[in-house]
Amino acid sequence: MNEKPTTIIIADDHPIMRKGIREIIVSNKSFNIIAEADDGEKALSLIEEHKPQIAIIDVDMPKMNGFDVAQKIQQRGLSVSVVMLTMYETESMFNRALDYGVMGYVVKASAEQEIVKCLHEIAEGKHFISPSLTDFLMKRKVKSSSPTTTHTGLSSLTKSEHTVLTLIAERKTTNEIAHQLSVSPRTIETHRRNICDKLGISGTNALLAYAIENKQSI
Repeated sequence: MNEKPTTIIIADDHPIMRKGIREIIVSNKSFNIIAEADDGEKALSLIEEHKPQIAIIDVDMPKMNGFDVAQKIQQRGLSVSVVMLTMYETESMFNRALDYGVMGYVVKASAEQEIVKCLHEIAEGKHFISPSLTDFLMKRKVKSSSPTTTHTGLSSLTKSEHTVLTLIAERKTTNEIAHQLSVSPRTIETHRRNICDKLGISGTNALLAYAIENKQSI
């Protein structure tokens, strides 16, 4: 018996780009496009409604950009793998996308050649990065594995902070952690701020990305 096609939502405010991506994908029976959106708010709404396995999201969209959508997906714990489409080949945007849990990062200029391969990789639980951005990925791996970032900072955490960071790595929310540890949410927020200060991390979402990425070292 054949496996069911992987369900996909496409979000891009340019009809021609959206049509081109759709035509490439529909020629492959492994995938099924179940909805399309032309802005970020609609994309997020469709993801919550239809629960696709993969969401292809353009970086630049009205009402809510691709990063905002990816951030909301991460915050709400939605079970969807995000593929980001972008015309920008900048390291800061690349790192921001991965910090928000994006599984695929595809440059629009090469999307026609790469999108199907990307979708197959994502469907298998792997990451896919456009080959032109490989250097960014290597720099990110070197930085995340450096002793200063991973070990020195972690060794400065208190026992309570280690516990909180471990639970963050399990994708638990502030309220869930507070309930589990029998403390107030405000106490957990204080721990989060202290952990960020000690690890040199800015922002709650960056902390979540760090915790997941360094789960084995915590």
